[in-house]
Parts: sequence; structure tokens; C-alpha cells
Amino acid sequence: FFSSRRRHTRLQGDWSSDVCSSDLPRYYSMMMLDSIIQMSMGEAIKSLFSNRNYIYMFICFNSLYGLYCAISGVMSAFTDYYKYTSSEISIVCLMFSIAGILNSFFIGTLLDKYQCYRKALITLCIASMISLGLSAVGLPSKKLGIAGGIMVLTGASMIPIVTICFSFAAELSYPVPESYSIGIMISTAQIFGFLLVSI
Repeated sequence: FFSSRRRHTRLQGDWSSDVCSSDLPRYYSMMMLDSIIQMSMGEAIKSLFSNRNYIYMFICFNSLYGLYCAISGVMSAFTDYYKYTSSEISIVCLMFSIAGILNSFFIGTLLDKYQCYRKALITLCIASMISLGLSAVGLPSKKLGIAGGIMVLTGASMIPIVTICFSFAAELSYPVPESYSIGIMISTAQIFGFLLVSI
């Protein structure tokens, strides 16, 4: 699954053939046509949820980003049980965030160069499952190095899901406007995260 239909495939031939060729005005006219596509919210939602590939990605994004929102909200509740100090919790959360930000830059560079959205998404989903499973071992160990290392892996695998899915959603859902395809994903994921925290 996750077969992506590249929206700019038809344009790349025009652009790469010759920058100064007569195709250049046609390239821009096609870009302008793409930019003025109008679609109502009902039509957009119907189109999105009749797209099997978008639904797969939607589920992955909501699961991982919802868990990320939940973990951020209840981290202290988890760590207090194992008697971690406030400074140790701060260090672990900082490592989690920095690892995620750095890996987001790295994955973004790979996506720009290779457009490997499907592979990146599957890899991060597997890595997130493994790192979250390891957290069940790392936190009870009460060792800051082990807990911090596992949270680095967790942050590096969960936070970049935003980078991948926002770009991938635009590819999978075309010609649905990105404001709908991405907006529905992020709002639903935040609601899911809120529900997890409430539970």
C-alpha cells in the first residue's frame, strides 16, 4: 500500500528538458491551474476517505502523533512513579525533543532528494513501536542514561512523522487542497491525543 501518485511528474519532464525552452510558459500555466483548484469541504472529505492510501497514512499519523501528544502531557506522571527528579525529567524531555528535531531535518533532506515517503513512513512506524516497547524496560530501570537513550530513539522516530505525513498527504490526496488533507489529520490526531491523556 501507500502507492504515491506524484503530482508534479507531468511537470518534471518539461522543466528538466530545457529551462530556456518554449515549454517554460506551459510549465507555469500548469502550475497556475493546479493552484486554483476549488473544492468544497464536503467534496474534499469524501475524496480523502475514499482514498485507501490516504486512510492508511491517516491511521499511522493519528496513532503516532496522538501518542506523541499524550506522552508530552503525561511524562511527569510516568516518571514520578519511578522517583525521577525534576531535573532528570527535564533532561529526558530535552533529549526527546532535540533528537526528534534533528531527525526531522535529516529525513526532510532525504525526502527532498529521493521522495521515499513510503519507506520513511514504514521505517518510522516500526522504529516507534520498538522504542515505545523499550520504554517499558528503560523507565523502570531508574537509570537516567538508559531512560534518556530510549527517549532519544522515541523522539527520533515519533516527531519526524509530522515531516513525512504532511508532505506525503499532499502527494496522496491531490487534487484535494492541502489545507483539508493536512488539517483533518492534525486536528484528529490532537483530539486522539487529548483522549489518551484523559484516559
